Amino acid sequence: MSGMRDAFRRWFATYWPSTGNAQRVIDGYQAMGQNRELMADIALRGNLFTVDYNQALTSRDDAIAEGRRQFALEVFKLAKMDPADAYGLIERPHDRRS
Repeated sequence: MSGMRDAFRRWFATYWPSTGNAQRVIDGYQAMGQNRELMADIALRGNLFTVDYNQALTSRDDAIAEGRRQFALEVFKLAKMDPADAYGLIERPHDRRS
């Protein structure tokens, strides 16, 4: 785990050399984790709960879908939120009441 933490610190030190700016970015991600509906939407847009490779027409489409998925997973990691916690917030078409 400390290896991952070190990599995290190195990344921020490289791209956000100002400690104050780095901390504001980290705080922003952690604040995102408090907005559970926003995180659920990120999960939906990143296809975290959908594994439907039949929709992809080309290997490029597959690569784009996987990139979205990986990005969404990273946002969840930075926000310190488990994607499973967002799953229950997602409204399904059959759950909606008119």
